Amino acid sequence: MKKKNLSWGVVLFFSLLPIALFLACDKDTKCYLDVQVYNGAMEIPFSNAKVEVYQSACDSSDHNYRVGISDANGIYKTTFSAPAILKIKATYILDTIYRDHGDYFQGYRRSEVTARTVEGETKTAKIHVTSDTLWFQIPKPEAK
Repeated sequence: MKKKNLSWGVVLFFSLLPIALFLACDKDTKCYLDVQVYNGAMEIPFSNAKVEVYQSACDSSDHNYRVGISDANGIYKTTFSAPAILKIKATYILDTIYRDHGDYFQGYRRSEVTARTVEGETKTAKIHVTSDTLWFQIPKPEAK
C-alpha cells in the first residue's frame, strides 16, 4: 500500500512540476527605458534627436548598444534583457548653416546622462540637450 501511494505521489509530483516551472518563468525579466530629450533647461521636447544607449561606459558592442531617433514628443524607447547601468547620449542637429570665408558649417548640440534600469520596470531618463552649439564643416549646400 505504501509503495502504491509513493508511486502516485511521484507521478503527481512530476505531473505538476512543468506547470510550476511554467508559472515561475512567466516573470518579466526585461528592463524598459524611455529617454525623453528636451531643449536645454526648457521642457520643450526635441523630436528627431539621435539617441545612443550604451550598457556600460566602456562597452559599445552590438548587443549592449542601442541607437534610435526620438519621436515627435522627444521620446525614444528601448528594452534591455537585464538590469544595467546605462550611458545615454542625445545629439540634435540644428537646421542652422553658418558660412565663414567660403566654408560651410552646421551646428549640433549634445548631452549625456547615466541611468540604472530595474528588472521588470520602466526607467524614464530625461536628457536636457545643452544650449552650447558645436559646429562641423559640411559641403556647400545645394541651391534650392
